[in-house]
Amino acid sequence: MAEHRKPKNRAPRLTLRRVLVALFLIIAIAVGVQQSRMISRYTQFATDTLNSSTGQILTFFVRDKLTRIYGERISPIANEWSRSNGLGQAVEEKDAVKLGFMTDTFYTLTPVVEQQINLVAVNVFTPEMVFVARSSKGGKSSATEDAAVLDQLKARDKGAQRQELTHLWQSSDGRPLHSIFVPVGGFRVLAVMEIVTDPMHLLEGIGPSLAGTVEIFDGKNQSLYKSEGLPADVIAVATARATLLGSNNRPWATVGFTRGIDSFVEQVDEVQSEGQKALLLLAVIVVIGGFIVLRITVFRPLGAFARVMEAIASGNTRQEIPPTGPDEMAVMARALTHLRSSVENVLHLKQMVDSSPTPTALLGKDGTVAFLNPAGRSFCDSHALATDSKDLLGLGDARLTQCLSGTGEALRGLRLHIGENDITASLEPVRDATGDIVGLALTWLDVTTQIVAARQADAMMHDVQTVASSVDRQAQSLNHVAESLIERSRHTITLAGDVGGLMAQSSESALQVSGATEELTSAIREISERAADAQRSADSATRFLTETGDTVKTLAASAAEVDGIVQFITGLADQTKLLALNATIEAARAGDSGRGFAVVAQEVKKLAESTTSATSRIAETVHAIRDSLNATVRGFESVRAAVTEVNMLQTSIASAVEQHNATSTEVASRVGQIATQAQAAASLVQQVLSEAKSTGTIADTLTNSARSLSGEAGSLNGALTDYAAQAQNNAA
Repeated sequence: MAEHRKPKNRAPRLTLRRVLVALFLIIAIAVGVQQSRMISRYTQFATDTLNSSTGQILTFFVRDKLTRIYGERISPIANEWSRSNGLGQAVEEKDAVKLGFMTDTFYTLTPVVEQQINLVAVNVFTPEMVFVARSSKGGKSSATEDAAVLDQLKARDKGAQRQELTHLWQSSDGRPLHSIFVPVGGFRVLAVMEIVTDPMHLLEGIGPSLAGTVEIFDGKNQSLYKSEGLPADVIAVATARATLLGSNNRPWATVGFTRGIDSFVEQVDEVQSEGQKALLLLAVIVVIGGFIVLRITVFRPLGAFARVMEAIASGNTRQEIPPTGPDEMAVMARALTHLRSSVENVLHLKQMVDSSPTPTALLGKDGTVAFLNPAGRSFCDSHALATDSKDLLGLGDARLTQCLSGTGEALRGLRLHIGENDITASLEPVRDATGDIVGLALTWLDVTTQIVAARQADAMMHDVQTVASSVDRQAQSLNHVAESLIERSRHTITLAGDVGGLMAQSSESALQVSGATEELTSAIREISERAADAQRSADSATRFLTETGDTVKTLAASAAEVDGIVQFITGLADQTKLLALNATIEAARAGDSGRGFAVVAQEVKKLAESTTSATSRIAETVHAIRDSLNATVRGFESVRAAVTEVNMLQTSIASAVEQHNATSTEVASRVGQIATQAQAAASLVQQVLSEAKSTGTIADTLTNSARSLSGEAGSLNGALTDYAAQAQNNAA
C-alpha cells in the first residue's frame, strides 16, 4: 500500500470575516484621520486665502494712500515751492550758495512745521539732471542714486520735463521714501527740483479702520510704523504680510496685518464636527450594508466552493461547480474546474505509479519517505529495508545534497548493492509550479539477472573473438603463402624462358649441322665444334630443367600447406557456427535483456557462413593449383627426357664425327632427329611457361581470397567489439 504523510497544519487565526471587520475598522479610522487632515488643511487653506486676500486689500489701501491721497497732498506744495521767485533767480544766476539757502527755507514753511509732510531732502538738478545744490538741513538721499531712475530722467524731453514725476523708492539703508520731481522756472524748465519725503505718517488710522494692527517694515525688517487696532477680547489671530512695490516694481516696504479670526475658527470647528458626524453615520451604514452584500455575494458562494473542494479533496471529482456571475467568483469557478482536472490527473498518475512494476518512492527534502508504491514496498519487505529511514537505499547525504542544491541536478544510472542483488537507481528533483524543489523522486530496478547474462555473454564473446582472431592469423598466413607462390611462379616463368631459348639455340645448331653434313668432307672441324656447342646447350638445358623441377615441387608442397590451412579455417568456421548457435540459445533464455545479443549471434553466424564459403573457394583454387603443378611436373619430366635424348644424340654425333668414315647419310639422319627433338623440347617449354602463368593467376586469386577472409575476420571482430560495448551500456 502507498504511504502518504500529511504535514500538520495549524488553523489560521485570521478568517475572512475577521479580516473584513478589521479592514472596515482600518478604513473607517483612515477615513476619519483623512477627514481631520482635510479639515485641518482646509482650515489652513482658508486661513492662507484670508491672509492673502487681506494682504491684497491692505496693499491696495496703502498704495491708494501713497499714490492718490499723498500725491494730492504733496503735489500742490511742490509746485508752489518750484515757482518761488528767489529759487528761479538763484537758478538763473547759477549761484549754488543762494540755491542752498533757498532750499533751506523750505524747512521753515508751514507744511513742514505742521508736519503735513515729513521732509527728508531737497535736491536741485540742471535740466540734463546734473546735480547743482541741496538743502543743508536735509540729508543726501535722492532717487537718482538708482542708475535706472537717473537714466529715465535724463531720457525725458522738454515736454516731459514740464510734468511732475513721482517715485517710490528705497534708500541704501532700506528706508522707504517718496520723491517728486518738479520743474523750476515754469515753462522754461530752468532746473529740476527733487523733494524727498517720508510718507509713513499718512498711514495713521488705517489699523482701526481695518479692525486690526498694521505694521510697516523697512528693507532690513525694522519696524518703521505700527497702528494698533486689534480688539482686546480676540482669542485667535492671523497675521498676513505683503510686500509693497515701488516704482519699477522694486520692493519698497513690507506691510504686516494682524486681525482676529475667532468667528472664522468657530465656523471651521462647526463644519468639522458636522463632517465627523456624517462620516460616523456613513461608516455605520457602510459596515452594515457591506456585511449584507458580502454575505450574499461572497460568504454564501465561498461556502458552496468550500463544500465542493472538500468533496474533490476526498477523491470525488464528479462534483458540479456552483454557478457564478461575471465577477471574481467566476475566476474562482474556473480555478476550481482546473483544480478538479488536476486532482483527476493526480489520481490517474497515482494509479499508474501504484500499478507500475518499477519500485518508486517520493522523498522529502530531508530524505524521509513520503510515498512508496506497492512495487517499492514489496522490494523493501523482501530485502528487510526500513521505510522510515532517512536514506532508504543508502544513497548517502552527498548525493541527496547534490540533487537538492543549486540547479537540482538529476542523478541517473546509480549502481547500488542491496545484499546479494545489484540495482540501478535514478534520483531526480521534484519541482512545484514556481520551479522550487519540494522533494525527490527515487526509482530503482533489480538488474542482477541482466548482469549475470551480460557476464555470460562477455565470456561467449571472448570465445568468438578468439576464433575470429585465429581465423585472421590463418588468413594472413595464407596470404603469405600465396605471395610466395606468386614469386615462385614468376621464377618458373623466367627459367622456362631461359630453357626455351636454349632449346631454340640447340635446334638452330642442329639445323646448321644438318646443312653442313653435305660438306662433311670439307668442314669436319666445323661440325665437331657445332656438336660441342650443342652438347653444352643440352647440358645447360638439363641443369635448368632440374632447377625448375625443384621449384615446381616446392610450389606443390606450398599448395599442400595451403590446403591444410584451408581445412583448419573450415574447422574454425564450423566452430564459430556452433558458438553462434549456443549464443542464440542463451539469448533466447535471457529474454528481452538478451535480444541484442541474439542479433549479434545471428551476425556471427552469417560471418561464419561467409568464412566457410570463402574457404571453399580457396580450396577449389588450391586444388586447381595442384592440378596445374602436377601437369607442369609431368611436362618438365618430358622435357628432361627429351633433353637427355638430345644429349645422347650429341654424344653420338661426336662419335660420328670422330668416326668420319661413317656415311654422311647417317649423320644427316641423326642431325634431323636432333632438330625434331629440339623442337619438341621447345614446345614442351612453351607449355610449361603457359602452366606457370596459369599458376600465377591462380595465386593472385588465392591472395584475393585470403584478403577477403582476413576482412571477414576483421568485420567479425568489430561486430563483437560493438556488441561488447552495447552489452556494457545495457548492464550500466
